[in-house]
Amino acid sequence: MSTAALPAPARLAIGPLFAIASGKLVVWLLAGWRYGFHRDELYYIVGGRHFELGYVDHPPLVPWLAGLADSWLGPSLIGLRLLPALAGAALVFLAGAIAAQLGGRAWAQALAATAMLVCPLELLVDNLFQTTTFDPLLWAVACWVLVRWLRTENPRWWLAFGAVAGVGVMTKYTFGVLAIALIAGL
Repeated sequence: MSTAALPAPARLAIGPLFAIASGKLVVWLLAGWRYGFHRDELYYIVGGRHFELGYVDHPPLVPWLAGLADSWLGPSLIGLRLLPALAGAALVFLAGAIAAQLGGRAWAQALAATAMLVCPLELLVDNLFQTTTFDPLLWAVACWVLVRWLRTENPRWWLAFGAVAGVGVMTKYTFGVLAIALIAGL
């Protein structure tokens, strides 16, 4: 694919994107921790306390992160759910960054970030510590890397994609579906 087919990247609207992502984080800090532990969260905490490299039902990265949160912040609901809240805010920001790479100006970036902010699925998964919480963020990072590769045609972006894919598969096995679909599409 030629880079001529892509519009010139727009300047990243850091201020509006940061404000929208921060708004998501503030709302979570006000209300997102008020419900008790979900049974899966307790399962990941125990998995983090007795860490193994392989589990039958999920990859090892999420239990490892739960173990880190548990050891650093104690058995705290706020401490455990802070990582999903940060991942959700990063996803909101990244949606705007992808729009910028595709040529969207500040209003298009803010619209993309706002759409991600109010996406019902994301409102649900960013409130719990689960594999499905970190999966969309890694999918978005992979898509951003792919757009950068399409823009520059620099083969080094494939190394970045491989690194993101490696972390993605260690987070949730469904990342392989994205990788297969993107490679088939290209």
